Amino acid sequence: MTRFYLLLPIILLVSMLSAQDCPTLTCAPISYTAYPTETGECRWPILAEDFITSDLTNCPGPISLAIYRATEILEAGDQFAPEFTGRDTLWYVYPDDDATTVVHVFLQDGTGAVQACETYLLLQMHVSIECYLEGDPIAGIIRTENNEPVANVQVEITGTIEASSTTTTSGTYLFLPLFSFTDSLVVTPSRDDNPLNGVSTYDVVLITRHILGTQLLDSPYRMIAADVNQSGTITILDLIQIRKLIVGITNSFPNAPSWRFVPSEYQFPEPSNPWQETFPETILINDLEDNPAVSGDFIGIKVGDVNGSAQGN
Repeated sequence: MTRFYLLLPIILLVSMLSAQDCPTLTCAPISYTAYPTETGECRWPILAEDFITSDLTNCPGPISLAIYRATEILEAGDQFAPEFTGRDTLWYVYPDDDATTVVHVFLQDGTGAVQACETYLLLQMHVSIECYLEGDPIAGIIRTENNEPVANVQVEITGTIEASSTTTTSGTYLFLPLFSFTDSLVVTPSRDDNPLNGVSTYDVVLITRHILGTQLLDSPYRMIAADVNQSGTITILDLIQIRKLIVGITNSFPNAPSWRFVPSEYQFPEPSNPWQETFPETILINDLEDNPAVSGDFIGIKVGDVNGSAQGN
C-alpha cells in the first residue's frame, strides 16, 4: 500500500508534465483564385484551417473549428457565440461577398477552451470565368419617350427573393441570376426627387390647350405626365397643382412621385386614353424557364413635364 501511495504523485506529475495547453491561435490572410465550378454556381468553399498558422499538433483534442464573416458577428452583436457544428467552411458567394472579406476563425480544444483570430480572404475571379446560378440575368434600360436615359432609378425585385439596383447614367440596371427558374418575381422602378425638373409655365400652357381641346397632347406618356394628381383624367385640378409647385407654395406633387414608369413592351389599347385600362408600372416574371429573355425595359415619365424637357441624369 505504501508503494501505491508513493507512485500516485509520480503518475500525476508525469501526466501534468506531458499535458500541454493549446498554443495561441494565429491566422494569416489567404488569397484564393476562383475558377469555374462544374455546376456553374457562383460560390466556393474556403476551409477555416487554411487560415491557421499555429502548430496545433500538441493541442488537446478533439479540436473543432468555426469560421464567420466579420459582418455576421457584427449583426449578431452581444448575442454572438460561435457554433462548432458545420461551421468549419466559409462559402464565398459571388457577388454578395466583397473581394476582400474579413473573417474570424474560432478554435475549441478538448478542454472546452475557445480561441479566436481575425484575418481576411482576398478572392480573385479567374480572368475568363463566367459563373451563373440557374436562370438568366434580369437587366433593362430605362429611357424617356424621347429616348433619353434616366439615371438614379431605384429598381427593386420582390417575390421569392429580394434585391435592388440603381440605374447608371446610361439608364441601365442589372440583376445577376441569383434565383431559380421557378421564382416568381416583380420588378418595380421608382424615383422621387426634384419635382420641378422639366416643369415650367410652358407645360401649363400645353395642358391648358389640351383641356380646351385646341391642341391635344399627342402621346399617352405626355397625358400621364399631365395627370399630376393621378385621377385618371386631365383637369384644372392638375393645373392648380403644377402652378403651386412652380411658385413654391408646395414642394412636391401630393399624390404622385416625381417619376412614373411603364414597361416599354406595354401597348396602350387606346393611346388617346391611357386610362382606358389600368396600365402596368411593374414587370411580373412568373417562370424564368418559360421566359428566358425577360425584357426589363421601362419608359420613364417625368410627372408635370409634358414637353419632354426634364433631365434624366
